[in-house]
Amino acid sequence: MHYRHRYSFLRAQVKLESRLAYESYLSRINTSLQNDPHKFWSFINNRRNTSGIPNVMHYGDIIASDVDIANLFALLFNSVYKSPLPSHIGMLKILALSHLHFCLLDLLLNLMRFKLVLSTNQHGFYGGRSTTTSALEFSAFIRDSFKDRNQVDVIFTDISKAFDSINHIVLIDILDRLGVGEPLLSWFKSYITGRRQFVSLFNQKSAEYLVTSGVPQGGHLSPLLFNILINTLCESVDSKMLLFADDVKLFNCVQSESDAILLQESLNKLVHWCNTVGLELAIHKCKVMSFSRRHSIIQYDYSIDNVMLQRINQVEDLGFIFTPTLSFAPHIDWIVFKALRSLGFIRRHAGSVMSVKCLLILYATLVRSIVEYGSVVWSPRTKCDIIRIERVQHRFFSMVSRSMGINHEPHDYKPVLIALNLSTLSERRNISDIKLLNGLVSGVIDSPDLLSRIGFRIPGTTRSRDPYYLASVSKNYLDDDPLRRAMSLVNSQTS
Repeated sequence: MHYRHRYSFLRAQVKLESRLAYESYLSRINTSLQNDPHKFWSFINNRRNTSGIPNVMHYGDIIASDVDIANLFALLFNSVYKSPLPSHIGMLKILALSHLHFCLLDLLLNLMRFKLVLSTNQHGFYGGRSTTTSALEFSAFIRDSFKDRNQVDVIFTDISKAFDSINHIVLIDILDRLGVGEPLLSWFKSYITGRRQFVSLFNQKSAEYLVTSGVPQGGHLSPLLFNILINTLCESVDSKMLLFADDVKLFNCVQSESDAILLQESLNKLVHWCNTVGLELAIHKCKVMSFSRRHSIIQYDYSIDNVMLQRINQVEDLGFIFTPTLSFAPHIDWIVFKALRSLGFIRRHAGSVMSVKCLLILYATLVRSIVEYGSVVWSPRTKCDIIRIERVQHRFFSMVSRSMGINHEPHDYKPVLIALNLSTLSERRNISDIKLLNGLVSGVIDSPDLLSRIGFRIPGTTRSRDPYYLASVSKNYLDDDPLRRAMSLVNSQTS
């Protein structure tokens, strides 16, 4: 009996000391936010996921552990330049870092005016463009077609390991045709070809292997080189097209089967272009989707190399969920779910021990960023959706109000909002809309298509001081147009 009481006493003491030590550690983490942010975010990330590389991995039929894993990765990466091999480890992407003496060359060459020859369809790795501008142009084209009661067929493509499979000879030839002369062309050739690399992992290095294709990843110049290459695709395809790096969408307004055939011909040209430059489409990942508000649509069987593409009714593209009617209700459902899940993580791991300042940073970084990503594309107009999104912030207010000792009526979080000096999510979306409009007008956002859709009011005899002209519309989905919403918002503030 004596030993049992002794054991219970020691166990309670160990638990107490362990809890006090953990609270002391969390206190140091709180104070490290200003002095050592890396330590703070390491603590958070360690609780979000586990280490990315396990001690034992396999590639096909080969199983490796410890020092052999470096050679296993080298085998995977080397296979990119030979023939594709299926594996579990193959889900990882290659990141090749350039030698230090190339850094200056990267910076100098990136100053060249290659952007002048790049297509306006490219929104990736291009100043003033983003996933948001791409989605805005895409949805604007679809709304225009809806206005004329037409459907839009879209082919979403997937290029396998695009950055690693580019033919070096083709890329050098393109640079030559763009007017890059000597000795700069030779510098490009030296930068791209004849590279060797190895894998360093667990303080072990694999054997070196020759890189026979692709652009050097990890440098300033690589995205520009890839954009220069894929820019030649825009000269080959007749249909509408939008690109974000290697993400390519082909689409066309389809009023008859002949329009669908034209889109199929553009797809055939894309396949031919890929074969020419050494790229390959992952056919099983390429999808077709028809956007229409009509009950019946024209269904055409699009194919690649006689393989019919799968038809879908919903797609996630560049972080946005699109539906055939351009309703963003599923997108709102998804972001609210993800935001609440992230908020649950904060509550479990930091809610009762972190300072209010730390909780605010975690909320803004891990939660609010989810419900604000590209909000100009999908911003809701119905009160129901607005309340659902606002509820995410209210959940955070409910959690942090206890730490701050703020008393408030049930479902009335205005005192917490004022105390934290925050705005509602709806107000922040309105600010994003205005920033979009100002960015287009000032040239900060580089999108000729979106800029052409802004209706400037020409001063006349009217007494209206509205800076933007809004044509009347008869459908709610046309009134949901992001630019129209932004122009209406600015007009309401100047009236």
